[in-house]
Amino acid sequence: MNVSALDLWTDNLAEHRQVLETTASIGPGVVAAIGLLTQTISSGGKILICGNGGSAADAQHIASE
Repeated sequence: MNVSALDLWTDNLAEHRQVLETTASIGPGVVAAIGLLTQTISSGGKILICGNGGSAADAQHIASE
């Protein structure tokens, strides 16, 4: 099967379009989560972040930000 560069380009754009549409659809949930995190920190609470392996490194990175 020989796929042309234009076919690859078109398929790639379609995938990106789908990602953007999905990301836009979760916007309200992301904004709600940000509100909860902000409220927790503002009221003196703390947010615990954990992970295992590579996710532990991600958690450390997020916590340090």
